[in-house]
Amino acid sequence: ETGDKVARAYAVQHLLEGGLIWAPNRKWADQVIDEAALFPRGAHDDRVDTATAAWAFIRKSGILSFPAEADADMRTKLAPRGEQRALYDV
Repeated sequence: ETGDKVARAYAVQHLLEGGLIWAPNRKWADQVIDEAALFPRGAHDDRVDTATAAWAFIRKSGILSFPAEADADMRTKLAPRGEQRALYDV
């Protein structure tokens, strides 16, 4: 079980390193951060496991992306598709 939690944490580590995850100034956020600092050797890991699962879900759903990814997606959406034709032939 712990190995799975560690793998899930590694899978979202780049989101934290890339600055995509922000922690509000709240007691519960401090609890998650404190638990993460001891992870995976701390006595508890439920908060870390919950947070990493949530971040992975949000990332997979496309809600959370790096700026370069968002720019590339926008360029793809705005790129012309196939041959452009006039709406009316005159």
